[in-house]
Amino acid sequence: MSLISKTLTAIPNSFNPKELERMLENALPEGGTVDPNGDFSEEQIIEFADKYVSGVLQECNTPVVHKAMIVNIVNNFIRWHVTMAEKMLDDGEMQSAAAWQRDAGKFQAIVNILLTINVGDDDFMTE
Repeated sequence: MSLISKTLTAIPNSFNPKELERMLENALPEGGTVDPNGDFSEEQIIEFADKYVSGVLQECNTPVVHKAMIVNIVNNFIRWHVTMAEKMLDDGEMQSAAAWQRDAGKFQAIVNILLTINVGDDDFMTE
């Protein structure tokens, strides 16, 4: 049974047309999956970020989890920038490689600063 036929078997007494439009805008494409490398609007990206940042507190209600998320995300940026710098070096693009490396250093500074900020008694990351 498809998702559509399941939905049609539970017909609501009423519906909000604006809510229906919103649901249609956010509906999965045919096949039911989202291409993680697909094109997303600014609004969709913000909704994804808010969903996961807000949602984590339902499972782990401490500001330390947000700090850990930030450190994790910034470390991903560092790896990405170092990888891009290496690619630019391989392509002989020294100025571009230097720019990627400088930005990786900026992200390293962000992590260093975060590790000096205490967010509570359970903050195991504060130096």
